[in-house]
Amino acid sequence: MSDWMNFAAGAARAFVALPCLVHGLALADDDPALAETSRRLGMSIDIVRQHHRSGCESGRPNEQFICASYRLVVEEQELAQVRATLVSELAGAAAQAKLAAAQEAWVGFRDRACDFEADGYAQARDLASVVVGCKATYTHARTAQLKRFLGCGQMYGCPGSR
Repeated sequence: MSDWMNFAAGAARAFVALPCLVHGLALADDDPALAETSRRLGMSIDIVRQHHRSGCESGRPNEQFICASYRLVVEEQELAQVRATLVSELAGAAAQAKLAAAQEAWVGFRDRACDFEADGYAQARDLASVVVGCKATYTHARTAQLKRFLGCGQMYGCPGSR
């Protein structure tokens, strides 16, 4: 086969594959948590997409880990949105710094608490899923805590209202 024909055949394969690639990226754009989970796990987005919902109940450790990781990303993204909104409502840099310090301490607490809770699963093959699932649960609870302060304004007892 001539160089030109090899080039043309390769270009044709790329042209056919391009819509599939673009379609995959479009789906990832619709759900940023898929792309972030894929990045964190170092897995293709197609594998993450395949197991991000059904994997938690599959009984298969790898699929459970993908599902738990996706859930953690979703929870962390919601927490980040709530925190950003809360920061914009706080009066002054001092209150924002206190929230940042509290969040940093909270992440350390969450991670240590989940390491402790997972201790009972030390021999289990799904240990990683237990730790990640625990972090997602704590993150969900933290988001609920911070949501209580949204719209609090200048009322007495509102953090950052001085």
